[in-house]
Amino acid sequence: MTGGILNTGSAISDQQGMMNASSQGPIICDLDGSLTSTDTLHESFLKLIRESGLRSIWAVARSLRSSRAAMKRHIADRAMPNPALLPYNENVLDFLNEQANSGRAVWLATAADQRIAEAVAAHLGIFERVIATNGAENIKGQKKLDAIRSVVGEDASFAYVGDSRSDVPIWKNASQRVGVFAGGRRPGWASDIAFDSIVARRSRLGDLVRLIRPHQWLKNMLLFVPLILSHQLTDVDKLTSVIMGFVAFCCAASSVYIFNDLLDIEADRNHPSKSSRPLAAGYVAIPRALLTAAVLLAVSCSLAWFVRPMYLGIILGYMLVTSMYSYTLKRRLLVDVLCLAALYSLRIFAGGIAATVEVSKWLLAFSVFFFLSLGFAKRYAELYQQPEDDLIEKRRNYTREDMTAVSQAGIACGMVSVLVFVLYLQDSAHEELYQRSELLWLVAPLMLYWILRLWFYAFRGALHQDPVVFAATDRITHLIGVIVALLLWFAS
Repeated sequence: MTGGILNTGSAISDQQGMMNASSQGPIICDLDGSLTSTDTLHESFLKLIRESGLRSIWAVARSLRSSRAAMKRHIADRAMPNPALLPYNENVLDFLNEQANSGRAVWLATAADQRIAEAVAAHLGIFERVIATNGAENIKGQKKLDAIRSVVGEDASFAYVGDSRSDVPIWKNASQRVGVFAGGRRPGWASDIAFDSIVARRSRLGDLVRLIRPHQWLKNMLLFVPLILSHQLTDVDKLTSVIMGFVAFCCAASSVYIFNDLLDIEADRNHPSKSSRPLAAGYVAIPRALLTAAVLLAVSCSLAWFVRPMYLGIILGYMLVTSMYSYTLKRRLLVDVLCLAALYSLRIFAGGIAATVEVSKWLLAFSVFFFLSLGFAKRYAELYQQPEDDLIEKRRNYTREDMTAVSQAGIACGMVSVLVFVLYLQDSAHEELYQRSELLWLVAPLMLYWILRLWFYAFRGALHQDPVVFAATDRITHLIGVIVALLLWFAS
């Protein structure tokens, strides 16, 4: 059975003849081995930053100067992860429960701090004994083996369930060895370990793709608006510059999405739909997410500098504002919606910088009010889906009592955006670009129809939480977009 893939409860049950006898000694599981793909130290550190701010990093660094065990105790004393919300590997838990039900002792041995380990053990109710880092000594690798031996005895048998390179010395001394690896594949560093069984941990490329949210890149198509409206889309140099700027913006946005998910990881697990996000569900490990964000950031900054040094400043400014939004601004009444509208408008301005095209003040004014309407629509959709007796989005400073005010503000902003467009048609600024400008008047009722239709969908509860996603998947929106594009083309 060496190297067998055990990824279902029934498959694990087939091993009972080998591993359920109490005479074989306890079965000892590493804490991280029981999780889908996460690390309680990273979880606690993220929670500490979320609750105490970035200044907590310096205190953690000072505690690390004493020892790694002292650092873990410092973090655990200030930010305990909620054991009920941690993403557990159900295959491992089913296996451990079967072993416990068969009469075998099940222990928890982990390098995590004692407080965290005991909290998890109390929540799961499987483990009879806990061996963990105690604030003075980091129980990891050889030290964990020594701690296990001090309890079971030097010559006693035990089984071990682990998932990392540091578990190698323990596996080599265990009588039975269970590995928990991504996709059920044995890593190269464990090639010389004779595993009795391997339990699969989810590992899919699709989870990493979902983490960076490529569907949100649709918003960055706004960068092409100045180039299109200035009728310079056929200018190869300008188009190439905007394409590079688009890629830079997409990479920057994805890195911020990852940062946002890291900050909100525990809150997302409490949310009915966001709990399935790759980080919240534990499908992507926190270190891997951080590495992905770092690579995306490096690519974004490199491309932005190549476009124009000023464009790099815009990218950094965008990331600063979006980070502030994720960290605090999204909890501020009205400030959050104003921030969203500003970020959309910033994309249009950035497109002008990348293409070296002057962005009309009319266009910026229109975009601010138009995206304010979409921002309020998004908040309205969130409130509509929020149960009256269970406020899910506690991070937002809105209540269901605000729904009328939110809808009124959103519709008003949408109407103002149409008014700005009509006033633009009264100005002579458009005459240089459009020889048949009278055709542009047909765009106004189409815009009016689309905005009001969006709000009618919101009132019916049929609007996706993100209006941009709604627009990307709505056939009527596609039809209106084609008609508007044809009108602009004939008018020019």
